Amino acid sequence: MSKNKERSYGHLAHLITNSLVVFTTYFCLLILYSLRMHRHPKFKAKQTCLVVANHRSFMDPPLIGAAMNGHVTYMARHSLWKVPGLSMLLDMVGAVPVDRSKPALDTFRLMLGHLNSGRSVLMFPEGTRTRDGFMGPLLEGFTMIARRAKVPILPVYVHNTDGAWPLGSPLPLATFANVQVLVGHPIEAPKQLSNVEQDKWLYNYIEKWFALAEKNYLGERPTDG
Repeated sequence: MSKNKERSYGHLAHLITNSLVVFTTYFCLLILYSLRMHRHPKFKAKQTCLVVANHRSFMDPPLIGAAMNGHVTYMARHSLWKVPGLSMLLDMVGAVPVDRSKPALDTFRLMLGHLNSGRSVLMFPEGTRTRDGFMGPLLEGFTMIARRAKVPILPVYVHNTDGAWPLGSPLPLATFANVQVLVGHPIEAPKQLSNVEQDKWLYNYIEKWFALAEKNYLGERPTDG
């Protein structure tokens, strides 16, 4: 078999398995967790974007994949491939292992490659799952990736996936939690701004978008004291 045929076969196999996982995820979440999706009217599933989302549980990637109709590549830490069952699921949806011990430049190039090929990439700018139910600060760098790839940023807010798959639990729980996902619209910075100003503008916009989404779903964040 030629290399071109091998690549075509691999791409087709990925599309089939990814679609199967997306359909199964959507159906299970709909039945078990009363899944509700709220998509902005300007959202287009096939538009190439850097998808940035808050992170509550291991359920988030397939849930967001379902919201994106499967048109997204997941970046996951390589140690997850050591978890029985999860490794097979990650391969089925086309997840890409990232070794955090290697230079960040390697991950940067990997993400750019997928975005430049026309496939959306999902990342969690908090860097880890929430431990108190609220979002942590957004790490810098995601705006530069979008700018370098010349793609918009698509913000996504997931609600209550930690109620369905809590931190520390090896598997989802039959809690009948009300899971919701809010999909925004693609965001691009004004072109007349400099690169540094574009990154700052995008960061501030996305930060405010998440703050508003979290306030609407969770209310005001409690303050110390």
